[in-house]
Amino acid sequence: MKTIIFLAVIAFAVADSKFYDVVRLDIDKMEKDPQEFKGFVDCLLDRGPCTPVYSAYRELTNEVTESICKKCSPHQKRGYWQFLKVLRTSNPEDYENFRQNELAGFFIIMKTIIFLAVIAFAVAESEFYDVVRLDMDSMEKDPKEFMGFVDCLLDRGPCTPVFKAYRDLTQEVTENICKKCNPHQKRGYWQFLRILRTTNPEDYENFRQKYDADNIYIDILESVLSGYAPVIAFAVAISEFYDIVTLDMDKMEKDPQEFKGFADCLLDRVPCRSVFRAYRDLSQEVTENICKKCNPHQKRGYWQFLRILRTTNPEDYEDFRQKYDADNIYIDILESVLNGYARVH
Repeated sequence: MKTIIFLAVIAFAVADSKFYDVVRLDIDKMEKDPQEFKGFVDCLLDRGPCTPVYSAYRELTNEVTESICKKCSPHQKRGYWQFLKVLRTSNPEDYENFRQNELAGFFIIMKTIIFLAVIAFAVAESEFYDVVRLDMDSMEKDPKEFMGFVDCLLDRGPCTPVFKAYRDLTQEVTENICKKCNPHQKRGYWQFLRILRTTNPEDYENFRQKYDADNIYIDILESVLSGYAPVIAFAVAISEFYDIVTLDMDKMEKDPQEFKGFADCLLDRVPCRSVFRAYRDLSQEVTENICKKCNPHQKRGYWQFLRILRTTNPEDYEDFRQKYDADNIYIDILESVLNGYARVH
């Protein structure tokens, strides 16, 4: 998320200084008491009676969800993330019911990404993983050592004690979006994925299949961790960025006819001029890859385009989502990522 400080964080910064005044719930404890957790869920879904404490949460849930938890205290943010995690893993059907209850799931998806990718980073240093530090710069120059590390992670070869410690943590680190990694560990995981992807695409896919068979985490993880890429590596060769003419979205926003022509091109409603066609031809790839090969200007431009389309023409915004993300997998994540490139107006 290359960004880690996307709209959610911006929104939090301007949020009211007053947090929600509700009794603190211990979700760790509730997770161990399925009956109590179910009672809480039934209350939120209007399926059962509510205690006064649960009722207070139920009455706030819609506001909290729509506002991306901007008035939540750190404990409340973590608690909401835990609640969604427990509900999703223990009762997928009720998780879907909850999503449906809360504005057809749009904000819930956003919330999940925010908590996985941002809020969860705010952990105490004592909670960082205690593993021997690997020098990925050195390993990149030693293909044999790097391959030994990969073979260990893929259960294809013997593991040194150090490599084994990483292998034993890899599933957890991946699913938790590296939330307990210190900055060096985040940069190291980013480097590992970059090296593996560029030097051995087949093993990169094997790694994804082993640790993210359902393609839920690693795209998000790579977006998050790219924010820890060293400047030279992050810039990678400029040739790796999309080579297209820069569009001035600030100017297009002030020219509704020009903007509509661009949107109509992307939606295959009218013939495209060459510049617009280049964007149309890349839109599917860019969306599915969470703008991985976009330079900072392109990321901000895509964010601006989505914002303008959503606010000026909601119907076309939905048509755009249907065309490029019919299964509602990518665009909510993409918007969360790109919000980091929003400029305060």
